[in-house]
Amino acid sequence: MKFRLGYVRAIPLAAVLSSPLLSASNLTTEVTPNPGACTTVYIPRWKADWIIPAYCELRFRASGSDLLVGVYCTNVSMKEGTYSPGKYSFKLVSGHTQKVSEEEWRHANVLPDSRVNPRDARIVHGVDRLIYKGKRFRITGGLESIGGDALRLSGGGSFLGVNSWSGVFRCNDGLFGGCNMHGQYYVDLYDVKSGRLALAISGQFSGRNIFSMFQKSAWISDHYFVLPEDERRGLSRFLICDVKTPSNAPDENIQAVEAQAHPQ
Repeated sequence: MKFRLGYVRAIPLAAVLSSPLLSASNLTTEVTPNPGACTTVYIPRWKADWIIPAYCELRFRASGSDLLVGVYCTNVSMKEGTYSPGKYSFKLVSGHTQKVSEEEWRHANVLPDSRVNPRDARIVHGVDRLIYKGKRFRITGGLESIGGDALRLSGGGSFLGVNSWSGVFRCNDGLFGGCNMHGQYYVDLYDVKSGRLALAISGQFSGRNIFSMFQKSAWISDHYFVLPEDERRGLSRFLICDVKTPSNAPDENIQAVEAQAHPQ
């Protein structure tokens, strides 16, 4: 059974998120126009620190110039969630990690996260764009295929993330059936006030559930954007970007959208 982009909507999102993936997992990442704004953080010991069959996401804190990260997990039987035993600090520039104590974690400042999908954003089908706060934003891939995790509005409302992808979602029938996804993913981070593109994250993927990666993407403290790159192995690798308001230079994305909206 094979679904191409645009037909994925017909599959319940919960089923897609829980579908086993059969092929080897692979992901590439490219950041433009400022690759130095992003760092990949890898915590190889994360996997051995906790094993909980639950929904888990990254939580962040700050201590001086360092950022701290832990994993927070919940499930339907829990009245309250629980943190991973291990917590780590890391340098935003280098991605270098170091384990921290529970006391250091408790005394660090909690950084609020936001996974808000703004309901007043309007998708204009057929021209690959959406309208939000009177501005037009380009959609690079197939926005309609990822449901409620398509958009991410930062906590202060300054930035808007647009998650999209293009490619193939294929499921095998039978007792040993499973699913495979492969294609190109796109995460466009826009400045809401100007409508300009601040950062663009993209890459190839195969053998992984791209919906789950989008589901756990988040804004941290308004200007940090986090994208898990290895959500199947305990969130042990993630990309974090310090997003700045873009300059007033001409924005090719805006020009492309305007050309589509007002063809000659």
